[in-house]
Amino acid sequence: MLIEGDNRRLQTVCIALKFFFDFSGHWDDWLSLSTEAEAKARRTKDFYNAGWRANDAAHWQATRAGARERSVAFRLRGHGYLLAKNYSAAITAYREALELDPSLSPKSEDVSISLNELAAHQSWP
Repeated sequence: MLIEGDNRRLQTVCIALKFFFDFSGHWDDWLSLSTEAEAKARRTKDFYNAGWRANDAAHWQATRAGARERSVAFRLRGHGYLLAKNYSAAITAYREALELDPSLSPKSEDVSISLNELAAHQSWP
C-alpha cells in the first residue's frame, strides 16, 4: 500500500526508516524498499529522491553484509534494549550476536565482546 500510495509519503518513510533498517540488520528489507521507492520516484519524476533511493540500494547491494556485520547489528540492538531496560530482549540479542561470531573465528575480538556483554548482563532482573 505504501509503495502504491503517495510518493512524498513513501520518500518520507524511507528517510525515517533508513537508520532503523541500517542498525537493526534488516538490510534485505532496506534494499527492497529503496529499490521500490526509487522506481516510484522515477515514475513521478521526483529525480532528487530517486537518486537518493538508488544510492541507498546500490550501497546495500555492494555491501553484501556478512556474519560480522550482522553480529554487530545484533549487539547494537542489544544495547538499545538495555537502554530501554528490556533485559530479556537484550540478552537474546547478545546471544544472537554470539551465535554469528564464531563463524568468523572463535578467538576473534568480536566473540570476546559478545561474551563480555552476555556475561556482564546475565545477572539482570
